[in-house]
Amino acid sequence: MVFGKSMPYAGPRYTRVAADVDISYTIFGEEFDRELSYEVNESWSLVVGALMCLSENLSISAEMETLEHESYSFGVRYNF
Repeated sequence: MVFGKSMPYAGPRYTRVAADVDISYTIFGEEFDRELSYEVNESWSLVVGALMCLSENLSISAEMETLEHESYSFGVRYNF
């Protein structure tokens, strides 16, 4: 990373999620089994964001996702 540089970005994001999970757990000595199944979920969204390098080790980022998903994320990263 170069100090003082920023990297804006924008583009489409395709997401496809499906899961089958078997869970075993114990409550008060009694064992339980449970199966969780999620159907396939497909979606498209538009992502717009930016990464800003504040120093050689420190950067911040912000991202917004819209259309079928709506989310916002902000982050701070420190590299040792």
